[in-house]
Amino acid sequence: MPQLPTLDYEYTDREVTDTFAGYNHNLRIGDGEFYEMENLTSSYYPLLSQRERRATVMSLAGVQGLLAKDALAWIKGGILSYNGLSMEPAMYGVKLTQGEKTMVSMGAYICVFPDGWYLSISNDLAGFGGDNRYLRSDYSLGTYYPLSDKWVLGLSTSGGYIFGFGQDVRLNNRYFLGGGNLRGFETGGVAAPKFKRKYSVLSKRAQVMFPLGLPSEFGMKGKIFTDWGIIGKPSGFNSSEMWYSSKLRGSIGIGFVWSSPLGPINIDYAIPIRKERFDKTEYFRLNFGTGF
Repeated sequence: MPQLPTLDYEYTDREVTDTFAGYNHNLRIGDGEFYEMENLTSSYYPLLSQRERRATVMSLAGVQGLLAKDALAWIKGGILSYNGLSMEPAMYGVKLTQGEKTMVSMGAYICVFPDGWYLSISNDLAGFGGDNRYLRSDYSLGTYYPLSDKWVLGLSTSGGYIFGFGQDVRLNNRYFLGGGNLRGFETGGVAAPKFKRKYSVLSKRAQVMFPLGLPSEFGMKGKIFTDWGIIGKPSGFNSSEMWYSSKLRGSIGIGFVWSSPLGPINIDYAIPIRKERFDKTEYFRLNFGTGF
């Protein structure tokens, strides 16, 4: 009698793990470890999932330098761009030199060599798990030019914007113009408005450092400088409640910087040359921790 073919039963088992121990590309791995993780992503943590399809986000040609920090930064045509935003308005109309650039991430800064520019951009979002809700963006940009062996010109600009979500910006999160970012004025001495929902500030500085003719062991240099700044109009501004002017403030001054064992110590004497009658001025200022 003919016999029908038969299939042997294959025993299978299934093992489920709820612990992801990471990537381990060794011959022996532990439970929950992955020998290969190609095309996987942890974007959906705590789940491990297949990554999204790769796509072209942007095409750049003629780029002089490229750096991936928190966002993409590049130089093209002598202009620095960060996350799609051109830094040209903050570069004093000065373009970077032609040729290939080396861009280095140093902490919060992006440094461009050999031109000597630095850039710092930060964004803070508050409001998750607390009662203080705001979005704040800050930037600083600067460069140094050697005028001779010991004379150095420094140019810098900084600015910021803060917006409160459904509430006024608290005092400790506000921007202040004056003091460290505008010498010749007290800290917060320029158009110090009360609590409002939106604030913005912009300041620029030019400074020349020069030798004093003292032995280098003293670590002392002289400086001449000019500072300029403006503070944006707060939301809901009421002239009966606060002093405010959108006019540019400025000062000129001289000073000394001592590279002490505890860090740079600055002594500045500044004279306001553009101010409003309600601004609070300050001629002498002692500052610790910044050379330029």
